[in-house]
Amino acid sequence: MKTDNIIKHFKFLNRNMYADGTYRTYLRGVLHIILSIIYFLKIIYDFIYYNYNYKYYIYTSCKLYSYSMSAILHTYPFCEINNCHLFSVLDWMGIVINGVATSYPFINDIYINTYFKFSFWSSILMGIITLGQLKSTKYNLIFLSNLFRWSQIYLVTFLTFINTFVDTYLLNFSYNLLFKHLFLYIAMFFAFLKYTTKKNMKWHFKDYNDYHEDFHFFIIIYDIFSYQLCKKYFLKI
Repeated sequence: MKTDNIIKHFKFLNRNMYADGTYRTYLRGVLHIILSIIYFLKIIYDFIYYNYNYKYYIYTSCKLYSYSMSAILHTYPFCEINNCHLFSVLDWMGIVINGVATSYPFINDIYINTYFKFSFWSSILMGIITLGQLKSTKYNLIFLSNLFRWSQIYLVTFLTFINTFVDTYLLNFSYNLLFKHLFLYIAMFFAFLKYTTKKNMKWHFKDYNDYHEDFHFFIIIYDIFSYQLCKKYFLKI
């Protein structure tokens, strides 16, 4: 198969298992690398050529952190389980930070500090839950592992609702706002399928992609509409 020959030339694509033995698709992390590079270059470009408010840089920096942690977790060939687990914790914390960051540009300066603290402690809570999930799985504590896993899902779902509430409260209705959250909930649907079913869709190729890649595909679309909102209501460009 031609695709297999291509994969052999890329070390981060040429493995289907993480250091702790959990399954990994070959394409896992590729989108994260691309988006990390895009956000990194965009931050530099904006800093040089524009004079945006600090809230914009919080927004883009949080995006960069989230995608880069995911890129490292999914593509770096960790040999030590503890290192793999460390970046798994940072990755899940980044999911929280990524989700709440899209509302930063629209928060009033009076409330920005409170919202930042909410984001920070939510990410810390996610880190603790993720660490518990990893440790309980390592010692084969199935009940605790499932409890922590569903706690991760419920926390992300709760923060998704918070993000939607904040945006709809602060912003006037627009199609950018509508489609931003529409694609967010579509992405969440595929994230839910990842942990609740083993049946693949017709567009999934065995060992190459699954619901994780579906989730990130719709998150990319979500990010596009999120940035359009940022331009219209904050950047004024």
